[in-house]
Amino acid sequence: MTDKLHARCLNCRNRFEVKKGQNIAECDHCGSKWRISWVDPEQPKVQGPA
Repeated sequence: MTDKLHARCLNCRNRFEVKKGQNIAECDHCGSKWRISWVDPEQPKVQGPA
């Protein structure tokens, strides 16, 4: 189990780090901010722009 997980940016398609339980995350590559939902405690999913 880890505290740092990854999601795919819908803008640049790169993976970016999401901390466990985080609801808003920013892509390290392009700077886009995204709303994050959790499929389960270990799987973040980008829902749309923040």
